[in-house]
Amino acid sequence: MEIDDRLLSLMQNPVILGFHLSRVPESERSGVLNSFGTGFLRRFELKGSIDDLLYGIKMVEKALEAAPSNSPYRTSIFNNLGVGLQLRFERMGSMEDLNRAIEANEKAVQSFALDHPVRPMCLSNLASALEKRFERTGSMEDLNRSIEINKQAVQSTSPDHSERCATCLNNLGSALLTRFERTGSIEDVNLAIDTTDQAVHLARDHPSQALCLNNLGTALLMRFEKTGLMTDLDRAIDTTEQAARLTALDHPKKAMYLNNFGTALQNRFERTGSIEDINRAIKTIHQTVQSTPADHPNRGC
Repeated sequence: MEIDDRLLSLMQNPVILGFHLSRVPESERSGVLNSFGTGFLRRFELKGSIDDLLYGIKMVEKALEAAPSNSPYRTSIFNNLGVGLQLRFERMGSMEDLNRAIEANEKAVQSFALDHPVRPMCLSNLASALEKRFERTGSMEDLNRSIEINKQAVQSTSPDHSERCATCLNNLGSALLTRFERTGSIEDVNLAIDTTDQAVHLARDHPSQALCLNNLGTALLMRFEKTGLMTDLDRAIDTTEQAARLTALDHPKKAMYLNNFGTALQNRFERTGSIEDINRAIKTIHQTVQSTPADHPNRGC
């Protein structure tokens, strides 16, 4: 269920939360806590407040404690716990959070029937967490497994669910691009671009469009660095600029999109000597710093 901001803010008060739960049948409390947790996590993704992230994880953990082993909510709880822990890892860098996220995601995948419509997203979440762990540890086993699980997610997703399919395709493209960075395989970067291009098309007018555009731009920039093809660099600038333009100033990913746009402009300046490009790059880098939360680990980079 969707929960409005005012109710979420009230639930941050333990007395109000306790009173609210006392009016809910015991068998439904884990589901209610899970819904509150989901609401906090979604608000964190939109606004970037670390308090929302911490409350979201806390609520989902309480939901898991309240859910008996045969509860119908456990699968969703494991999925949301995995999402929350990975988000906290990305913000704070704790490997314990990432390992717990992978464990929770694996339990969610195992709990869903093979033909359940939500299973592809659980697969995609698991693959994303494995890719993050590769980035920290360098384990090719994690990365290769991430790619195979992403492929399963894409194959299991109905094209009728355009945004869900776009997310799975985007995640597959990201994992392929990560492997390209390690191995230099032109096949991987070509497939990453094709896959992410499909994701952009499917995500049109959806909230995930900016993320898909940013990842397509990143892939094009990497292929340019490998091949020197200027058409890739020009497209990389166009797509990363679109990603930044579509994203609200207070969105937590705004800084990342601006940074990638600035990097692409700087690359073209280095190739062409365009003063316009380097001036735009400098302006974009200033905007990146202003858009980065003060407590973010990359703020000083």
